[in-house]
Amino acid sequence: MAINIYQLWLDLKSNTNTKQGGQLRVRDFNNWVNQISIQLFNEKFAAWEKDQMLVDNLSRPFLESKSFITTKTALNFSLLSYPNGYSYFSSARIYKTSDKVVKCPEPGKKANSAFADLCEVTATKVNNAQWGAVCTNKIIPPTLDRVFITQYEGGFKVAPKEIGYVTLDYLRLPKKAKLVFLPGLNQTYDSVNSIDLEWNETVINEFLARLQIAYSEFIREQFLYSTGQNKKDTTV
Repeated sequence: MAINIYQLWLDLKSNTNTKQGGQLRVRDFNNWVNQISIQLFNEKFAAWEKDQMLVDNLSRPFLESKSFITTKTALNFSLLSYPNGYSYFSSARIYKTSDKVVKCPEPGKKANSAFADLCEVTATKVNNAQWGAVCTNKIIPPTLDRVFITQYEGGFKVAPKEIGYVTLDYLRLPKKAKLVFLPGLNQTYDSVNSIDLEWNETVINEFLARLQIAYSEFIREQFLYSTGQNKKDTTV
């Protein structure tokens, strides 16, 4: 199950001194939660592209598989821009018939008679140093049966350039969570407009520990600021 944003709020309040004069503001809480979410994401999945870890309950919410249209260039490859939220590469593939590339079939739909010979070809990912040699290989050039992909600062290069669609598997950044209370002074939880975290609740203790640190630092800064203001007042 995903982490409920309100439960995380309650857990933090029960583990801090908010009832002894400390203040926990919703806007600060939301900022901390989303900052920690990105930190945790980068720590957990920094080795994703290198190790190609198995998809599990932790990574599944962030794994996307989408088909994209490429842009042809005057050279011998096509371009594919990074999708929104893109973070880490997992794999790429094309779907083709005997003579052309087609869009990825929708999950659960049967291939129609026109695509009776539909097959999947996994793209081989190479680094930029290898890319030039791959694209200019006249003996074994890139074909619809031998597809290559590489990353550059703007996205991906795909060869051969006749490929019009690429299905990309990748990890995206976590979506922003948000705690919302109904108008009023009672802090009544607004379950309709609040947004839970996408993280599996197995990491809730990690979130809570980091939130406690963020809250403690906030209280310390508030104390130092208040002390400094009091000193100014006494010297006037």
